[in-house]
Amino acid sequence: MKLHNALLASALGLAAVAANAAGGTATERQINTIRAGQSQTDVLQILGKPSYSPNWADGSHSLVYYVSDAQNRTTRAYIDVGRDNKVLDVQFGDDGEEN
Repeated sequence: MKLHNALLASALGLAAVAANAAGGTATERQINTIRAGQSQTDVLQILGKPSYSPNWADGSHSLVYYVSDAQNRTTRAYIDVGRDNKVLDVQFGDDGEEN
């Protein structure tokens, strides 16, 4: 039974590493380190590749990450980036509403 539990823990750990390597996920703590004015390059170094990145008509775009909170609820974080590739705003929520 101990071997089974150890193998299960290893498999779960590898799955978490693979999910993070694939990009698009971040912790709430990581998202909370992002501030307006930071460069997109800084954000990508901290959080990695976003899940997706829609472009907007005004030339800005968003970096979207899936975030699990302490209660294991999943939401999205929207990091809005201006045409100058600087962070404008950070929002949490399924439709971008601020929390």
